[in-house]
This record gives sequence, C-alpha cells and structure tokens, in this order.
Amino acid sequence: MSKKIIGIFSGKGGVGKTTVASNLAVVLAKSGKKVTIVDCNLTASHLNFHFNFHLTPLTLNQVLKGEAEIEDVIYKFENLNIIPASLDPYETMGIDISKLSKVLKRHVKSQDYILLDTAPGFGKEALEIMEICDEAIIVSTPDIQAITDIIRGKRILEDSSVKVLGIVLNKVTGKKFEFTKKEVEALTDLPVLTEIPFSYKFLESLALRIPLVLYHEKSLPSLKFYKLASHITQEKIFPKLGISDKIKLLLSLKLKRI
Repeated sequence: MSKKIIGIFSGKGGVGKTTVASNLAVVLAKSGKKVTIVDCNLTASHLNFHFNFHLTPLTLNQVLKGEAEIEDVIYKFENLNIIPASLDPYETMGIDISKLSKVLKRHVKSQDYILLDTAPGFGKEALEIMEICDEAIIVSTPDIQAITDIIRGKRILEDSSVKVLGIVLNKVTGKKFEFTKKEVEALTDLPVLTEIPFSYKFLESLALRIPLVLYHEKSLPSLKFYKLASHITQEKIFPKLGISDKIKLLLSLKLKRI
C-alpha cells in the first residue's frame, strides 16, 4: 500500500471538519494502520481538545520555526500519533507553513496515512497545505453556503493537482430544506463518501474530550466513520456488533425528511 497524505478541507468554519478528521484518524488507527494526524490550523487550533490535551509544551509551531524536531512534538493517543498546533496566538508569528513538506518528509516513511486537519476555507494556509497532499476530502454541511464553497474549493484543489476523493456531508438532519446526497453530487460533480447525521453525542464526546468513535462506538454517526475509512483504505473496516446492536442500527439507518 502506498503511503498517503490526505488533507481534510472545508469551505468555511463550523461544519465539523476537525471532528471528522479526529474520528477518521482513530478508526484508521484502530484498524491497524499507522496513522498521524496533524493540526495545520495554526491560527485557530482545536485538534487538542478532541484528545484530552491542550497544554502541550512543544507543538508544530516550534518545529516550523526551527526550535524543535518533528519527533519532539508527536503525542500518543492510544495507537494514534498526534502533532498539535499551539493555542498561543503569538506562536503563529514567524511561521512559514511551506516548510511543513520538508518537516513531514522523514516522518511519512513510517506511516500508512497522514491526515492534515487544515484551516477553514481555501486561503493562503490551505493553498500551502495542498502542495503536500496526495488526496483531499471536503467536509461540508448540506446547505447552500457550504455547497457553494465546495464548488470553489474543488476547482482550487484540482488546479493544485490534488485528487479530491469526495465529500463528507456532516450534521445531516434530513430536513426538507437541506440538500440531498444526490443534489450535492449533481451540483459538485463529486461523490458523497458518507452522510453523518446530526447528534448531540458529538457535543457530549467533545465535553469529555474523547472522539465519538471511542465514546459511543456503535452509534450510527460512529459507524459512518467506519464507512469513510473503508472508502479510503479500500478495505472493509467495521466494529464488532452484537445482535442487539445490529437491530438498533437497522432501525436508525433511514433518515426521514420532514
């Protein structure tokens, strides 16, 4: 299997990009893959909070400024490698994000997947990240603003020679005013890899600082991340389900549009 650097992008903030990135990383790692997730949102990092640590002495910021080595800022969460960014706004000064490619070059050799949790939008920071991505996933909510951003972002990614795997539709409620999967695919000419339903379990898991796939592994939203991981690896990845779990899943599979 070739080693892949996958950028997780979004057209705007608030669509759940970091939530998707963190849960996907955990599922890939649980399946036995060697995975590193990197917080590339240097101006507003949030990845730390999803893994119950935020006061990290060294971060990616120090590496990009030449004050630390990449090995110094790799933190372990179970069998997942995490490279956080600093929460200190002053730590963004003097940083050249274009150095990230050189920084990751040595580390990528030992990993199956490196996931880059990017800054929202498709501005300068995102453009620099695109230069080192093999593939990209765009996270979006099913509304007009977010879908418009996908169309714009797709063009920018393709101009940067990045293969866009598809879209993750997040916070789906099934309401009539939302775009459907078919409508999104028709408008963007991209496949929807999975639809993740809105759930307050996400807020509960964030309050506990643990990814949903570990907090409530057998919930429908969690199972959607297994589907996403299967798309990426081209392998069947799924949690172990008992009979009662399968019945509950079957009862909750269809989202009603009301």
